[in-house]
Amino acid sequence: MITISPSKTALIATILLAPLWGTTGEAAGLQGSQTELVLETVAKDLEVPWSIDFTPDGRIFVAERIGRIRVVDPDGFKTQLWALLDVVHLRSTGLTGLAVDPDFATTRHIYVLGAFLDEHGRLRNQVRRLTDRNGQGRDPQVVLDSLPWGIVHGIGDLAFGPDGQMYLTVGDTGNVEKSQDRGSLIGK
Repeated sequence: MITISPSKTALIATILLAPLWGTTGEAAGLQGSQTELVLETVAKDLEVPWSIDFTPDGRIFVAERIGRIRVVDPDGFKTQLWALLDVVHLRSTGLTGLAVDPDFATTRHIYVLGAFLDEHGRLRNQVRRLTDRNGQGRDPQVVLDSLPWGIVHGIGDLAFGPDGQMYLTVGDTGNVEKSQDRGSLIGK
């Protein structure tokens, strides 16, 4: 079971929603709310940060679309390169998803979704698993291959649900008709 402390929930909400709300939350209709959101910088000099998740020990993992995975110190500001992945970063593609295994304390696994070249040199969205060894992402393994890919809306994301299952989304790859086809993974 994954639990996120109220402070981490507020941090996630602030990072993701602050551009929409400003600093007061009034634009989102939060007048009179019991919760006050505060915009706080926890890391600097990230290049197109796209996905974040937290480990049980409090580290913040940030995926940058250019292929870097950085770890933000729980006390803030200091970042450390955890892994550098050879993603294809074109327009709306790159490293777009990151999720910490629900059993991270035992497995040390982090899963990522990104645009990679497969063994035949073809562009594919893939889910890969990395293992945290001595503070570095090691042993990348492809766990799901040949997901739909496109230069337009070719991104996706992944997360673990409260049931411990991994869920992932895939962009419509610019193919609106296929995204409405229940037999296709495009746009789901």
